[in-house]
Amino acid sequence: MPQLCVSSSLMCMFLWMLRESGAKDVPSFDCLCQVQKEIRAKYRIPSIPCKSPLGNVFFINNPRTIITQVPQMHVYPEIPDDGVVQKIWHALKWRKNMDLDVLSPMYNAGTAHYYVNELACLKNGDFVVPVRWLMYHGKAHTGHATIDDSKTIIITATDLSDNYLNLQDKKLIPQWTETKKRIAGGDLLYVTLVDFFGDDLQQEFLVHFVSTSPHVSMAEQFQEFKTAVDRDTHSNPVRVQDENGKTTQFCIYCNCTPSDNPMQSEICGHIGGKGNKFCCKCHVGGTQLEKTTSKGYHALFELGELRTKEHTLTELKKQVELACRGMSKCVQELQTQTGVKDVYTQYWIEQILARAAEMCQQEPDVSEATIKSELIQWTRDNEEKLYSPFLTLKGFNPAADTPVELLHIILLGAVKYVWHISHTPWSAEKKKTYSIRLQATSTEGLSIHAIHANYIMQYAGSLIGRQFKTIIQTAVFHLHNLVTEDQFTVWKAVGELSALLWVPEIGDLVQYRNNLKIAVTNVLDAVAQIDPSKIMTKIKYHLLTHIDFDAIQLGPLIAMATEIFESFNAVFCYCSIYSNHPAPSRDIAIQFRRQETVKHQLTGGRWMSKSTGDWHSTGLGVRHFIEKHPILQRLVGWTPEKQLKHGNTKLVPLKRGIRTQPVELLKTTDATHYNDNSKWMRCKTVVSESLNESRIRTWQNLIICGRLSDILCNQSGKAIVVVELFQIIGGRHSRYGMPVLARRDDEIIVQNIKFDFNTQHDCFSAGCEATGVHPVTQERVESDKIEHFIVHTPLDRFVINTHGFHNSHLVRATVSRNLWAPVALFEDRRAKHDEFSARLRETRATKATKRKEAAAPTMTRRNRGLVNVAGFRRQLLVQGRQNPVPLPPRGQFNMSGSTMIGLAAGRSKRKIKRSARTIEAEESEPSDSEGNGDGDSDEEEFNSGDDFVN
Repeated sequence: MPQLCVSSSLMCMFLWMLRESGAKDVPSFDCLCQVQKEIRAKYRIPSIPCKSPLGNVFFINNPRTIITQVPQMHVYPEIPDDGVVQKIWHALKWRKNMDLDVLSPMYNAGTAHYYVNELACLKNGDFVVPVRWLMYHGKAHTGHATIDDSKTIIITATDLSDNYLNLQDKKLIPQWTETKKRIAGGDLLYVTLVDFFGDDLQQEFLVHFVSTSPHVSMAEQFQEFKTAVDRDTHSNPVRVQDENGKTTQFCIYCNCTPSDNPMQSEICGHIGGKGNKFCCKCHVGGTQLEKTTSKGYHALFELGELRTKEHTLTELKKQVELACRGMSKCVQELQTQTGVKDVYTQYWIEQILARAAEMCQQEPDVSEATIKSELIQWTRDNEEKLYSPFLTLKGFNPAADTPVELLHIILLGAVKYVWHISHTPWSAEKKKTYSIRLQATSTEGLSIHAIHANYIMQYAGSLIGRQFKTIIQTAVFHLHNLVTEDQFTVWKAVGELSALLWVPEIGDLVQYRNNLKIAVTNVLDAVAQIDPSKIMTKIKYHLLTHIDFDAIQLGPLIAMATEIFESFNAVFCYCSIYSNHPAPSRDIAIQFRRQETVKHQLTGGRWMSKSTGDWHSTGLGVRHFIEKHPILQRLVGWTPEKQLKHGNTKLVPLKRGIRTQPVELLKTTDATHYNDNSKWMRCKTVVSESLNESRIRTWQNLIICGRLSDILCNQSGKAIVVVELFQIIGGRHSRYGMPVLARRDDEIIVQNIKFDFNTQHDCFSAGCEATGVHPVTQERVESDKIEHFIVHTPLDRFVINTHGFHNSHLVRATVSRNLWAPVALFEDRRAKHDEFSARLRETRATKATKRKEAAAPTMTRRNRGLVNVAGFRRQLLVQGRQNPVPLPPRGQFNMSGSTMIGLAAGRSKRKIKRSARTIEAEESEPSDSEGNGDGDSDEEEFNSGDDFVN
């Protein structure tokens, strides 16, 4: 099982324990292995040995078989009834922008199958051609074009009366060329879209392993995946049988590839984040001189012309043609100029260049044109294996379908960068102050792990995404008087942007896009105000400009996060620990294959018998057994969802030694509405309308805001909630820019809780300090050590934490927009960008001058005549002597140890980075295609610490 790896030795121990405890019919270990083998033989996923075009060997689990295990599929785009975008099939890519040949081609009307691009007839007698099927109001609709009109409109699929075959039988239309109907063979035919690095799911159970190898690149592995889904399923679709016994067929296409920055560059055939054209999604960039001009620098803050796979393929073909002519330098120049350098194709370019040089040496009489012609002919014959499969996969555009990934771009990008520049200058006292404030954070209404402030501060340079998620949601409340004003502005901007991105749904798309654009520009402008060079050197900042495009194309970007696949590494490790590692790809593929078989059979999946062709599934007893035992569900990677119902409560647990629950009397201002003799028991949580478990002391947002004072229920199960009332003060907090709550000095009893959210005490206005002390808990007991904690002053003012991720979309939908909407930092951004670029040019010029001045004495010493050439007199300055020492003639040098020590000691220590000529060349020429892209290697400016490495 995925979460439980059992060795053969441990299994033998289990069987021995069963026999010793008196269990009957306990099999031997060999017999158990034989039974497992027979069960797997009935249904198993083939592990296919593969050899890549580069000659590497690895194994792949057949994705055709894996896709048959998916219990449910969404096959049509959908227009949400309320306009709320929650899933990828609600977004524009599926609904409008996707290639029509990649979407599901048919609609099942029960008595007839309707296909796109085939003539059909409506009930009113009009002839139409369906072009796209989609769901609206829970029913299938189609966008269609009429025969005599080029306009496309939406109609209900139930309005269709006759399909193409019926019209042909009635002899109302001539013979048409059939499309995908032929390969369906009368079965239902749909399309399923998959993500290569994981599906849009939140359960580990639904993550499927395909391939891995320590020596095979991702593109090589994807080549076999592409062959299995592109070449095979499009002509021979996957056949499955549903619960009703109907046979359905599926074609598989690739939807998107969520990944980190280097992997995205490899997928897109891009040179990388250190190149002149440093963005893998658009053509922004240029030489270092171009990017420091006013126009070039401003362009880094905007979305550039989007890259396409057609353009990338064209550029790669130009590089291959230049390689056939043996022009390696021209290939490098073209890569630098366009930013196109595919790792997969680069291997073949190097092979072609080597072959061209070899042919010139071995056959000097052969003309260059003949060699070029021969090599070009070879590239045409082998074109399919020369170019990355990501660039040739139908319906997939790497630049557009590699979305901005929140873990690496936001948490390990923008948040990590500002955290680095904030905490590195801190003294020990400031670090302690921040740690105390962070530990005092009110975590109610925040979806975060337990805060370990001392750990975060101790390992501030080695934090992971989970800890950065805690920091960004609470930073502005703890960093006042610890950072500069410019740094605090960056923290507020990044906090606003993060809260807008961690949302499960998008309500008003137009308003959301406006907020998102302002939040992105604020982050970029605030960072540039501190250090204009960071916009040039940190590609993750520019990638923020692509967030708006990705959000409208793919929906909420939290669905594209790779965090679930990062955590899948634990399962991956379990599958490899018992391998002896001569064939790791094969061993891991077989182990995952066995896990997939167990999961499919335990959950009632169906499979086809190889001997009879009939479909089989496990019995009800097996399925009910795993449903009754949550521990087995967790071991196969399925976490049972809590069955929450609005209004349900959970009693406060009894303390050890207490057998009865204490009874409470109502002591609120509204208690007179209830019987004086009624008895109520205190509860721990209550389920709100948003199906969140709200605890006492959490904040609730109704028409009015309040803090849960108590949760009570009587013996009949009726629950009430006592709420301390607060009201939102007009205007934002002067420091945090968030809504402020103040107490109304009364309480009410409510029965309908909307949702909970996070607030923080207004410590800035109240002047709360770390004046309290308590013992430090070690090993779950109080030690003799003491630590300070924040003591809140009696000021009932709280700030709504609009940087919190939990229910942030509900808070924004309830609170007035003028209290939380992002406000642009600068009215005239272009003027500010010109100012930043001028400051950048001045800084770079100053540093260049200093480097030249530092290099001048070095060049003077290097040219000083210290060696006797052609009989001229030479002199050496030896440490400790004021007068020059005349050197003896050649052949009469004293090679004693004291003389050599004196020579070594007298030589000044120096480190020469570049000569003056090199510095001048760097100022006037573009940077190398694989260099750092800076035109400047001053590490203090561009790489001030390991935390800044992309």
